[in-house]
Parts: sequence; C-alpha cells; structure tokens
Amino acid sequence: MTTGELTQEVPLVGALVEAVDASGGVHFTATTNSDGAFTMTVSGTALSYRALKTGYQTVYWNNQLQLATSNAFSATLGNQSPLSFVLSHLVSVSGTTAAGTRVQLWSGTVLISEVVATTGTYSFTNLAPADYRLVFIAPDGGTTGTTVTVPADGSTPTVPPAPEVINFVPKNDSWMQAKDISAQLTTANGAPVTIVENLSGLNESRWFKFKGTPGGSAFVWLSNLDVNLDESFYRDIAATYGAIKDGATAVTQLGRAPTVGDAPTVGDAPTVGDAPTVGDAPTVGDAPTVGDAPTVGDAPTVGDAPTVGDAPTVGDAPTVGDATYAYVQAQLRSFIGISANGGTANEFISANTWSDGFYYIRIHGRRGAFSLTKPFNLTIIKTPGPCENVHALTAASGGATQIVTGYTG
Repeated sequence: MTTGELTQEVPLVGALVEAVDASGGVHFTATTNSDGAFTMTVSGTALSYRALKTGYQTVYWNNQLQLATSNAFSATLGNQSPLSFVLSHLVSVSGTTAAGTRVQLWSGTVLISEVVATTGTYSFTNLAPADYRLVFIAPDGGTTGTTVTVPADGSTPTVPPAPEVINFVPKNDSWMQAKDISAQLTTANGAPVTIVENLSGLNESRWFKFKGTPGGSAFVWLSNLDVNLDESFYRDIAATYGAIKDGATAVTQLGRAPTVGDAPTVGDAPTVGDAPTVGDAPTVGDAPTVGDAPTVGDAPTVGDAPTVGDAPTVGDAPTVGDATYAYVQAQLRSFIGISANGGTANEFISANTWSDGFYYIRIHGRRGAFSLTKPFNLTIIKTPGPCENVHALTAASGGATQIVTGYTG
C-alpha cells in the first residue's frame, strides 16, 4: 500500500495519482480526497509515481518533471510512503507587438514555440514555472528579445520591454567579416578599448581583428555575461586561408592531384579528400585527431566542450570544394588559444603578437548560447613592443647598375 498527499498552496482536491512503469504504462491509480490525500494499493513491482491535474504541471515523486529522471521503487522492498507532491499552476504569457512580428519562446537554447502576431498580439499557454526568453523578429528582420519569469504561484507574469539589440553592419558573424578594430587600438595607444555587442542567435559567433605589433602583447577580456560565452584567439586566418588556397592551386597545376596514399610534399595543401600533410588537421569529413576541433558542422566534443572555429556555412563563407577545406583549415591552423570558463564567469586571454599581421578574436556561445537582453563587453589592450617599427626589407625600384666582370660562363 502507498499513501501520500498533494498540495499546492492548500491541499489539492481531485488530482490523479498514477503508478507507472519505465515505459509510462499505468498500473495503478488513485484520486486525492477533500484533504488532498490518497491511498493506493500496488504490487511489489518497482514503479514511478506521478500526480496530474488539468491546469497544473505534472510532477513525479521527489520533485522530478520527467519519467526518465523519476525515482522508481518497490512498495514491498523499499516503500517510500507517505509520498508528497507539490503541483504548480500552468499559466499563459501574452503581450502585444508590431503586427506581423514572429514571436519565439525559448528555454535556454531550446525553442519551445513560435507564433506570428498577425494582429499585433501573441500568447503562449500552459507554461510551467521557469525563466523564459521571448525573441521578437520583425517583418524587416530586425530582432529584439526579453526575459520573462513564470512564477510558481500561478499569477500572471509581466513581460518587460525588450532592450535594444546591438549588431554591427555588416554583421561580423564570420572571420571573413571580422570587425577591424585596429584604428581604435592605435588611437588608444595602450589604453583599454571596449566593444559592446550582442550575440543574438543560436550557434552564432562574433569576430574581431586587429593589426599586431612585432614583439608586443594583447590582453583580451570578455565580461558582462548572462549566458555562457567563450573567447578564442587566432593568428592571421586570412593569410593562412590564402596560403592553403595557393598551395592547392600549385598542386593542381602540376597536372595531377595526388592520389589517395600519395603523401604531398611538406607545405603543400592537399585538395579535399587527400591525405593531409604532416601536422595538418584532417580533411573535411574525417574524424579529428586528438586535440583537434570538430569537423565541418561544428559539432561539439564530448560534454559541453567549446568548439574551435565556425562551420563553412556561417556568414559569407565559401561552401564549395577546396574553398570549404581552406575555410575550416585556416581556422584550425591559426588557432592560438581559448578561454572557456563555466557559467557566466568572465573570460581572459593574453598572448604575444610576433608579427604585424592581423590577429582574430572569436566570441561564441557554449552549446549555441546567445543573449538578446544583455550585450557582452569585449575589452582589448594592445601593448607596443621593441620591434614596433621593424618591417621586412624591400629593394628600391630602378637605379640598377650593370657590373662587367668578363665572366662568360
């Protein structure tokens, strides 16, 4: 026999209690009386227990919301009676916006529902107590968002106004469209420069670049976070991309591409599908070696480990043939380091800048995280170095002098 009670703010009358097996099959039931109590005679089979009533969130015993995480027990061998359930009201979130706006309801990085506010109103029903995000996508593509909390007492939640979302134009969502902040850092002359921007979409990145100083240093902070964002630092990705493409072109001009099993010479970039050179990351579709970032598609590694680089479909990246290979490989080969603290902790990277080429910064959300309600702060300090004015030697054009030696070979 299993006994128990159901409560909300007062004992809940007329709620159904079910004993279910691992597949969800119902074996026994009971209904709460005027005191909110129930009694159920069951077998010795290990079962899970859930309570449900229209207008309330279904709850499994021990405050679980899913059958998969519920605590099953045998009433004969490990009876946990009396069982207690606390049910929360399901409520609606409603509001007004511009007619034709698409309104999305998110929980974390999970899209729960989407409606179109055809007449300027929207509503989401049967929501359990939790924190949610509303995303408003206007007909012209403009996007804003806000957070809303559904309280456990069943009261109607208030939807706060959506703050302004900061996105640069053109959108700096790939390394090919990285925002150049070189001039700001030069003007700052070693003082901090802070960039404020939103990461406004699932699985998006924000990219920045600046000219390095030979022998100098760069310090990069990421702060003001309400979701888990990470930052990565790279050498000149564009230069690496060009070198890979040039190498692939040179191999093609030899008259034949190396066949499978032919190891190309050191420094050559193999075409898509060819065996990589010594030290290279795997080609498109190959499984990455130990320590490498995931292949195209940016599938995260085990757990919630951050990724390195964007997939070739992001922003204006090429998606065909050798360009795809070069786009992915350029990021992997240029990668310097990552700061990936848990939760909403700040991130920090410091690195030496050994050349006057570009350096890249990528801001990305762990498991696709993004925030329309709180822009991140990216602060960079670029310090000068002893090689500030050192550049490659170049010969002056013209003015060549012929020296006669008498040598005829």
